[in-house]
Amino acid sequence: MSKRKPRRSREFKKNNQVIDIEEARRERREKREKAAKKAKTEKRAKAEEKNASARKKVQRSRRRLIYAAIIFIIIAAVSVSAFKIISLLHEKSRLEKERDRLTSLKERLEQELESVNSPEYIEQQARSHLRLIKPGEILYILPDADDGEKSTSESDAQADVDSDSNTGADSAENNN
Repeated sequence: MSKRKPRRSREFKKNNQVIDIEEARRERREKREKAAKKAKTEKRAKAEEKNASARKKVQRSRRRLIYAAIIFIIIAAVSVSAFKIISLLHEKSRLEKERDRLTSLKERLEQELESVNSPEYIEQQARSHLRLIKPGEILYILPDADDGEKSTSESDAQADVDSDSNTGADSAENNN
């Protein structure tokens, strides 16, 4: 069915009404206020969305910062632990070398302790440290390459001892 055109009487009635100016102003004012309220609510909604997105951005940046700090702390802890492990390994190897050296020293000293009471050891110590000689032996002291001044003074002292022993031997021969 086709749409019927409004009859003229209805149009006339509609258009022919008496318009109250105050009422029309009030209606327009209400429409404007409704539009303003609607615009305000839309602005508030947009502002809240912006604030929410800004809050989300801040929260994301805080999370990222916290994650970075946690990762940094973990890396620092691992680095410190690795450094301590490496230094302890170096210390262990150094102490093992020291232990080996002390063990060999202990063995050498134990061997020396066993031989201390033997006559050969006593004689060897007397000859080397005290420079004692058996009767009829001649003691020769050669200068060391390391001790330039020390060996010179020792050789001079030894020469005096040798000359005294020679003169003593000569006098002993003279006495016979």
